[in-house]
Amino acid sequence: MAFKLEKIKDELAEMYKNGKSYYQIAKEIGENEQAVSNIIRSVTGETPKKRKHAIDNTYFSKIDSVDKAYYFGLIAADGAIVYGKHDEEDNPIGSPSMTISLQVEDKYILDHLKESTSYEGEIKTYNQSYQKRGYCYEQARFVVMDKAFCSGLIEKGISERKSKTLGRILLNVEKEFQRDAIRGFFDGNGSVITTVTSGTKEKQYVLIRGNKDFLEELQELISPIASKCTIRWDKGSTEGSGGWGLRFGGKQVNDFRDLMYHDNMGKYFLIRKRNKFFW
Repeated sequence: MAFKLEKIKDELAEMYKNGKSYYQIAKEIGENEQAVSNIIRSVTGETPKKRKHAIDNTYFSKIDSVDKAYYFGLIAADGAIVYGKHDEEDNPIGSPSMTISLQVEDKYILDHLKESTSYEGEIKTYNQSYQKRGYCYEQARFVVMDKAFCSGLIEKGISERKSKTLGRILLNVEKEFQRDAIRGFFDGNGSVITTVTSGTKEKQYVLIRGNKDFLEELQELISPIASKCTIRWDKGSTEGSGGWGLRFGGKQVNDFRDLMYHDNMGKYFLIRKRNKFFW
């Protein structure tokens, strides 16, 4: 293996220079990541960088469990892939990081993510101010600065500026766990809304916001239980912002609830979102 890598070390170094991670390169050529990183460093002269906090950086390499699927969906909705620098053509440079923030009352969901990924860092809280809306509230933030961890998300369609680029990502989730990914996305970008009509008669409908391509995939997946759902543009959104909404009501709301909340989902759901279905 070492001889094979030695012969193509310049090519590997060029791949790394062009933005691919050690993990991506190793996966592409079918070799060990540590061996690939060592041979590339022999060309670039870089010294190994110690990760600030240890984490299972292969966590999203395969979405094959309830927790991975749920967090994949949640990050697709509420997370962000961020690069510190961009070149003159606005292409990302260097290593990406992943960040996800939730209101502090939902911090337990990030605590579960920390446990699932064996993350050794701290989940920090901070005050988020919205001057235009005139209020401030406390948030909890989970940040991972690990190139391989982020690559597992990027390769499956969760990339920088995902509100503009998010597409048919659920095909990357093993079929039996797709409903867990849907629940994760719903917890980030979904709402169940109760309205009062005809005096005291109450009705519910579900609204899920996102990129049109993703919502069309979601529409196809839930069509057996929500065949009458519609996708409409939110007039208050800007072009490319992902401001589309998938909406359905009636009996379909209960069927969607039963799809998402099942006996084997464990602790991976937002309690306050689930409670809104039981009114």
